Amino acid sequence: MPRATRKSGGPLRRAATFVAAASALRTAYTLVNLRRQRPIAAEPLREQPTVAVIVPARDEEATIDSCLTALRAQTHAALRIVVVDDGSTDETAAIVARHAEEDPRVRVVDSDGPPDGWAGKVHAMHVGVIAADSAPDWPDASGPTDWLLFFDADTTAHPELVGRLLTTALAREADLVSTPGVTDRTRLEHWTVMPPAVAMILESAGPDGRGLLALAYGHCMLFRRDAYEQVGGWPAVAGSRGEDVAMATLLRDQGARTLTVDSQGMFGNSGFDGFGVMWRSLRKSFVAGNNGDIRVLGLGALTQGLYSLVPVLALTKGLRRRDSRLITLGAVAWGAQAVSHGAVARRLNQPAASGVVAPLAGAAFAALLGDAVRVALGRSATWRGRPVVAQGAQPLLRVGRRPANS
Repeated sequence: MPRATRKSGGPLRRAATFVAAASALRTAYTLVNLRRQRPIAAEPLREQPTVAVIVPARDEEATIDSCLTALRAQTHAALRIVVVDDGSTDETAAIVARHAEEDPRVRVVDSDGPPDGWAGKVHAMHVGVIAADSAPDWPDASGPTDWLLFFDADTTAHPELVGRLLTTALAREADLVSTPGVTDRTRLEHWTVMPPAVAMILESAGPDGRGLLALAYGHCMLFRRDAYEQVGGWPAVAGSRGEDVAMATLLRDQGARTLTVDSQGMFGNSGFDGFGVMWRSLRKSFVAGNNGDIRVLGLGALTQGLYSLVPVLALTKGLRRRDSRLITLGAVAWGAQAVSHGAVARRLNQPAASGVVAPLAGAAFAALLGDAVRVALGRSATWRGRPVVAQGAQPLLRVGRRPANS
């Protein structure tokens, strides 16, 4: 009987050994990448270079008012704020028009939607840059600005955010600085599925440009103008649904410096508020980032599922059979995953103690990737009425190709 028990436990022991080692390595890599995401500068820039702020907005009546209120309250007052109304069917344009009446720095530009070969958000941001450059009657001056800041409509900013982003860019000699939005309270969706999703992204996209891809967060991206123009601006990634990482990687590969920073609670994003909203948004991002490649999504779902469930199975079976080796392997794997999960959660302004549910959260993330496969198989996935998968666009994992002489 003991021999039979050892034999039947062999495959699980081997799987648990592999997952325990992989968990330790992945956790170490995640912690290193999180350390590379340095904090935002402590003080705003004293000088006041004009910054063109572009806000693409499509049916954002619930959030655009608070976004513009926060932008207008920035201590860095030299702003041109252009909201591109990207075919909204709600009151977005009317809300922006009210802000424009109250503040000459605010303008609204209409867009009828993207032409063939363009993703909607990318085209809207491109239209915004043209409008910010070409309008002759800005309060500050006319002509192009030295800095471009792209802001999602469902975000809010501390009054010093823009000034401190500028200080960061100048102090670190960065051509692109971005920061993720966080919530100001504990939310189920932020401390469960989000940490394993962020950890997976960090494995291929480095916060300081290292890695296959360069990381950037589309919620908030500050560009130095000459670097933006050197790579061709948004037309260079016209069809991308993962435009933030694609643009950061393009800049990195052309010798520019890219950074993502920890805003330390100065920047909020409500786009993931609500578990269902978070699920659909993350699913869309992974489908779009892989351009609907079901092989990549399916492999991700399978490996993430096994990675998360093996520690649970090893501990359960080990305790039931009093197998100390299985117990140890399961505990090591679970513990390593908990450390990684807790560290990412803390960066998302969530409790680090949530790491205790890491394998279960990872299994939920695997289910999300499996759901992404289902959506990709449908070939008709849409987000706000537009296709998620772009015809002819490259998956993000094929974007990061450094020039041969780099």
